[in-house]
Amino acid sequence: MIEVNVSQEADGSWLVVVDGREQYAYQRLTDAIRRTGRRLGDEAGPGQSTSVRWTFADDFVNEAVAIAKERRQLAEDEARIAKLTNETIVNLAQQGLSNGDIATVLGLTPARVSQIVQDRADWLWGEGDTTGEVTFARLHFGNGWRVVKGRGPVPPRITFAGLTFEASGGSHAVGGQPMIPSYVEVV
Repeated sequence: MIEVNVSQEADGSWLVVVDGREQYAYQRLTDAIRRTGRRLGDEAGPGQSTSVRWTFADDFVNEAVAIAKERRQLAEDEARIAKLTNETIVNLAQQGLSNGDIATVLGLTPARVSQIVQDRADWLWGEGDTTGEVTFARLHFGNGWRVVKGRGPVPPRITFAGLTFEASGGSHAVGGQPMIPSYVEVV
């Protein structure tokens, strides 16, 4: 592991000491970190990595580094939770819960739930049409619903998962979004 110590000099410049032997001075902390990191990476060679431990003599920089680590961890947690939320929304919608019910359970707005359900919908018609407007339909499965999408006008009949559905005459909308026609299975 390579030890890199960074400290601020009396004149405001930044001194970088690598493994207690190499010293570099920079006017800006950003330059000190970027150039030292680049230099160490170049020394490692192509396809190799370098393990570096950075230490800063100034407490305010150490505090900033700690905050940066927390921010990175928070961003990773947010991405993981967003993915899990999206998967949960789709699963709950397929089990028959309404967008309003899902929104209440997860602490989201019904409009956001509707948006996620639509984003994750299966393409069933007109997928190759790049000019038609994206349209949606809701298919009723027993006690659940499945949102599907296509391009162009919604067809009178839709085949999905080996079943045939036809328009029921009903429709559904959330938060001022366009109406989504509902389909029921042809028995």
